[in-house]
Amino acid sequence: MKQFFLVFLVTILFLGCSSSNDSSDSNTQPPPNLKPATVNHHKSSIPNLVVMVDFANITTTQTEAFWSSKIFGTNPGEANDYYAQNSYSTHFQLTQPIETYNTPNDGIIKVTLSTNHPNISINSSGFKNTIQQTLASALNQADSYIDFSIYDANNDGYLQNYELNIIFIFAGYEDAYEGKHVTNGVWAHSSCFSASKKYDGVEVSNCKKNGSYVVVGEQHNASSPHPATIGIIVHELGHALFKLPDLYNTAGSYGGIGGFGLMSSGMWGFKTGENPGATPVHMCAWSKTYTGWITPKEVSGPSTLTSTDQSGYDIIKIPIDSTHYYLLENRSVTGYDAGFKKILINGSSYQGGILLWKINNNKLTVDNFLYNNVNADTNNKGVDVVEAKNPVLNNISNYGSVDGFFFSPNATAYKSIFDGVSTPASVMNINIK
Repeated sequence: MKQFFLVFLVTILFLGCSSSNDSSDSNTQPPPNLKPATVNHHKSSIPNLVVMVDFANITTTQTEAFWSSKIFGTNPGEANDYYAQNSYSTHFQLTQPIETYNTPNDGIIKVTLSTNHPNISINSSGFKNTIQQTLASALNQADSYIDFSIYDANNDGYLQNYELNIIFIFAGYEDAYEGKHVTNGVWAHSSCFSASKKYDGVEVSNCKKNGSYVVVGEQHNASSPHPATIGIIVHELGHALFKLPDLYNTAGSYGGIGGFGLMSSGMWGFKTGENPGATPVHMCAWSKTYTGWITPKEVSGPSTLTSTDQSGYDIIKIPIDSTHYYLLENRSVTGYDAGFKKILINGSSYQGGILLWKINNNKLTVDNFLYNNVNADTNNKGVDVVEAKNPVLNNISNYGSVDGFFFSPNATAYKSIFDGVSTPASVMNINIK
């Protein structure tokens, strides 16, 4: 397990997910777009088609029913439960599209390709083309079981990310879990097609109109395989469905937000007896405000913060200047934030606490989302964790430490911003100065 964490952490922080806008197709870049990035919808549900892909040399190990439950189920460790717990009153859900394969309308279509697994590293120059050829072959078969045109709600001839997203589950292994390419492995990513992929008269997952797809490997840990856990799946869906950026340092081996949120290495959260990624930690406070799920409150004087596992979860915003501000949230010891216990330094002592986020709107622009470099500069992050004491995120490759949380007696104040932080609890006290 230690070897897994070391190899994974160093590698994942160098390799970002594929850009959903597929900007690599042009040799000339457009003028910089410094407009603030915004989510392109506020839907409470989005249809997601799951395409299981078997190959001539390797086939999927789990049933369609297994993957239908893993994606659309509402029990702990299933994707819909994760999103429901993170979106509070919005109760965001992945819905099953209408399809006629095997068990109709369970959201799953299984295809068998005559070719072998693409078996290509994400570092290879041919990765994108090779993978997209495989996806096109899979869609050619899947099209027999679904009418894509009924999901074009605005009748513009394109399926946008909020109209229908596609999740491809490749037979074989997940390279991101290994931290390197393994035989019959694929690196999980979210992307889109720059070339036309038209089915039933509509463009599917096309970059021109915010189309999206996700690719993941079916099994984790090639040496002792088990079915993929939800962490990396809901992370990639964060890209595809909401255009959330990676919040790890996409240009270096340390920095970013570590394990303190889903869009960084918090996707690998887990509890004792689980596999990594079975209990991914919550999205960070900024991600929840970006999606519109939570509107932060601005207060002064004595106040409270309700923890992530409670329906009354809230966020405090403290302005700094016109482009910078702090966010404060109370992270729970139960629910999905229990995943902190196995990934943080001294995680076994984790009891919850307040996280302080510093947000820089100058980095949260359309271009920085497009090129996936919101947190690529350790000294100038768009979304940063202000660690309570003994900071480690910017110095060494790690997920962060329990010392990053504010709570009594660890740390109860920050500069002249706040003090009076109480012991960890579902409702914590704080005094905003």
